[in-house]
Amino acid sequence: MPERFGSLFRAAVGFFVVTLWFLISPGLLCAQDDEGLGDAAHRAGQPRAAFAHYMTAWQRTIQKGSADETLRMKIISVSRELQPPPEIPAEARQAVAEAAAKAKLATAPSDFAEAAKSFERATHLAPWNADYYYNLGSMQKAAGQLQDAINSLRLYLVAAPGARDARGVQDVIALLEAEVKAGASRKQLLRFMNNAWVSLNPIAINSQQDNRRTFKAEVNVSSAGEADVSLSLNYYYTGVSGPFKFRGALEGGRVNAKLVGPGLQPADGGSLTLTKAGGLLRATVKFTWHNEAFYYDDFLAP
Repeated sequence: MPERFGSLFRAAVGFFVVTLWFLISPGLLCAQDDEGLGDAAHRAGQPRAAFAHYMTAWQRTIQKGSADETLRMKIISVSRELQPPPEIPAEARQAVAEAAAKAKLATAPSDFAEAAKSFERATHLAPWNADYYYNLGSMQKAAGQLQDAINSLRLYLVAAPGARDARGVQDVIALLEAEVKAGASRKQLLRFMNNAWVSLNPIAINSQQDNRRTFKAEVNVSSAGEADVSLSLNYYYTGVSGPFKFRGALEGGRVNAKLVGPGLQPADGGSLTLTKAGGLLRATVKFTWHNEAFYYDDFLAP
């Protein structure tokens, strides 16, 4: 390609890229411009002009599906300098009315989640209003959205630094944080337990041990804590048809389950307990099945 045409081609490509950027990113650029104008107005001692620019930038980011937390903090901060305070938009009041109606009729976590969506819309329309964050956090808590509730209640404290109930809200946040941490630990425990395990030593049958009597245990604990355990001796002890089925629950970090099959007779029954022990499971198994007694109190390996 001749040098003259190569230069023209590169220039055309560069122009196309720049044009494409401006076509796909006008909202982002305008939001950045408005935020900069807001910063300049605030430095010039014009908080109401700064607030107007910040809100324009904020609405553009909301329309793009994301909330700019830096902008939110600027809006909350400058709104406290305004007298009279900013007027609440009619759309925000309508969103709050919808949220209150949904909350009044709520009977399940999913209902409170719907109410939370309406309160969240109100916080997008009036991000400086402290009460909206408190109500949003309350709905998220009732919906089981604990981390979101923590974030909303923290925003309430930022928007209402002198609130009389600040200490109580801080206590609620601390409790929610403890619940979130416990929930994370529970998820880790479920991932650990839900596995195929093998006994490290033989199970005793009628008080007799035999090296062929090691067993396998398939553990399945649901997110709700419902536990199903399948204990199989099939490959090692052909006199037992199995697998033995246990059903129970995860309680306080431990699986407690009762024998539920197969083909139980009136005298059959027993229990199984599983507890995490480092990288192993501690298993206590004691049950009677078709006139045979089974006992194991030792470790299982994955």
